[in-house]
Amino acid sequence: MDFGLSAERRAIQASVREWAARELAPRAYDLDRDARFPAELYQKCNRDLGVASIPFPDRYGGMGLGMLDMAIVIEELARVDQSFALTLMVSVAAGKMVDAFGTEPQKERFLPGIAAGTAIAAGAGTEPQAGSWTAGFKTRAERQGGEWVITGEKAFITNCGTDITSVVAVCAVTSAPGAPTG
Repeated sequence: MDFGLSAERRAIQASVREWAARELAPRAYDLDRDARFPAELYQKCNRDLGVASIPFPDRYGGMGLGMLDMAIVIEELARVDQSFALTLMVSVAAGKMVDAFGTEPQKERFLPGIAAGTAIAAGAGTEPQAGSWTAGFKTRAERQGGEWVITGEKAFITNCGTDITSVVAVCAVTSAPGAPTG
């Protein structure tokens, strides 16, 4: 059995590695030192390579590829700048939550920008007393009327507060039909 990457995946890997060395590496130290999110560089990465579109369906501007392709991209970016790679990883993960659980109007509103890399999604998954251990989450989401009401506290909301943040995926415990209540 061959566990090597296909020619297509090796091409993705090479193009991201080259882009990261050329565009990201010269700026990585200063971005980290200044604790600055490079929205313009994130958008350029996606204009040049389309990496944020990899796992999303084509109807929202995605490539419809798999998570292995996404992992290859994140690994190559992280070789140069782990913060930049994490931004992409969280945006894609939060966007995939919208794709999996959002309504069609929500998908139409948020996914095209996330896939194009002109917007990013934030993830609110950690809590002060539980960290990222989901079984310990205290944040609750309850249906009240036609809306969800969220109560609780989140910490370390990744990608929140940038000029291009478009949506925050909040992880919460529900009592929806079929959901565990214990």
